[in-house]
Amino acid sequence: MKDSQFLNDLSDKLAGLLPKAEALGGEMKDELHSKIQKQLKSSLASLDVVSREEFDAQAAALARAEQRIAELEARVTALAE
Repeated sequence: MKDSQFLNDLSDKLAGLLPKAEALGGEMKDELHSKIQKQLKSSLASLDVVSREEFDAQAAALARAEQRIAELEARVTALAE
């Protein structure tokens, strides 16, 4: 999943920016990574954003609706003549 990979990458970069992050043991580094990722997810969830998959699905639904409207407009025009 792209969103999960993005959060993992961002968490790693943020953890790497902290002082002496490389000196932390593996367990502490994993815990720090986990906490950063949890906070990022929480922060992103509070924003009014959608995932790429949801956006693409809505864009496809809109395209189908626009096509259907065009077809119905053509039928109404044909019936009006």
